[in-house]
Amino acid sequence: MRQISLTDYFCKGLGLRAQTLATIAAVRELLNSGQTPPPDYGKRCKACSLVEVCQPELLEKRDGSVGYVEALFIV
Repeated sequence: MRQISLTDYFCKGLGLRAQTLATIAAVRELLNSGQTPPPDYGKRCKACSLVEVCQPELLEKRDGSVGYVEALFIV
């Protein structure tokens, strides 16, 4: 039977807890910002059922003219 020190167990758990709390704070900030993060186009996108909706390849190939056109319509 293997013995585990409770001190080691709880110390490792505190690192995980801090990481979890930081992730929760980041997600809350993202949700409160009201902006959707840009998609990250990669190999996995080819197998995704939402690739037609998301269209990550379009944002990856974005050039300066897109920003110019968007700036024309900012009120």
